[in-house]
Amino acid sequence: MDKEYAGYKITYNESTEEWEADLGDYGTRNNASLAKLKEAIDRAGQEKKKKPTPQSAFKLGGMRYSDKKVFTLLKVTSKAGSPFAGRDEFWVTDGKDREKTSVPLFAVDEHNKAVLSQLEENAAAKKKLNQKEAELECQLHPFVWVEP
Repeated sequence: MDKEYAGYKITYNESTEEWEADLGDYGTRNNASLAKLKEAIDRAGQEKKKKPTPQSAFKLGGMRYSDKKVFTLLKVTSKAGSPFAGRDEFWVTDGKDREKTSVPLFAVDEHNKAVLSQLEENAAAKKKLNQKEAELECQLHPFVWVEP
């Protein structure tokens, strides 16, 4: 007695009193229950979902009233979803804590490394300019009221 299920031929073996199916790359399956054999066929086609490989990224932060930019290197462990229009959420870790974040993340690549280097140079130049500005302000003569 032969049947077909999910593209596989199922045969009843009277000598063993079991249903048998050759699943190609997934091997052969057999079971006394036809329903259980069909479940085994369904499971055979499903590969275990691979755990995603963590990827490096960084987030850009800083104080609102400061020239100091903070670049935090993170490991992105998986995508968490897309709750906001145009912005994805990711599970990230900084080595200690794991959190879900929707802040923009940036790739760790040669282009971004060059941009970061320029940002750091600009921050250093800004710091020098601010120091020079402070020195010049100190040279200003204070206003003194002169009686007429």
